[in-house]
Amino acid sequence: TETFDRPGFDSPTRQSFNGRKFKEDDEASHRGGLRMALLCLSNEYRLSENDWNLASSKANSIAVQIELLEDIIKADGKFDLTAELEKLKEEHSEAEGMLADVKVKVPDWDKLGESWLHHDYYRFIISFGKYNTLGTAAAHFD
Repeated sequence: TETFDRPGFDSPTRQSFNGRKFKEDDEASHRGGLRMALLCLSNEYRLSENDWNLASSKANSIAVQIELLEDIIKADGKFDLTAELEKLKEEHSEAEGMLADVKVKVPDWDKLGESWLHHDYYRFIISFGKYNTLGTAAAHFD
């Protein structure tokens, strides 16, 4: 097998500090480990971002409910619940429209020369059942 020069290795003999030669198998193992590390970091980021979004959404929802109740209490019987319900339905419809317009940006790993990441990423996500929000989409990549 071919040997590779790497920083920190003795170039004339191409041996590591412990005397073991750095070969193709080591290079492949290194790439595999790097890929797994990238997948782990990407997944960790996605999960933490999802957790933050869920917590933020819940906090915002409760804040709006508190604000509504405070307005009802301040109105002292002069609060029009029907008008408020219609207003909330309209705002909800607008929010649903905004949500439909959001496009999730997914890198084209093939164009970036990292097609392995596209396939392996979804396999990696499937292995985490608790956070498997891409189950149906991920099944199409097998």
